[in-house]
Amino acid sequence: MALRSVAGTYELLVREPRVAAGYWGQPEQSRAAFTTDGWYRSGETGELVDREAPERAGCAPPAVSPMTPSWPTAPGRHQRNPRRSARPRRRSVARRDRSRR
Repeated sequence: MALRSVAGTYELLVREPRVAAGYWGQPEQSRAAFTTDGWYRSGETGELVDREAPERAGCAPPAVSPMTPSWPTAPGRHQRNPRRSARPRRRSVARRDRSRR
């Protein structure tokens, strides 16, 4: 992942082997969604809080983003989901009562 300044905001870019090199048979859409050096433009803005871990801050404005945002965001700094944490969740498991046969 990388953050690049685009039209006054920082856009979150992705480049890795699992990301396609473009859209099959759609060169115009490929040019809009990828930078000239092969980075995928996610359409999400970010901020650099920690050099090792860029954070998502919101959606890029339509003039910047070639893609429709994948999920809605609130304005301002991205808030982490309080239901998701680093600690594993406990899961209840229903067991079949084998005494009744």
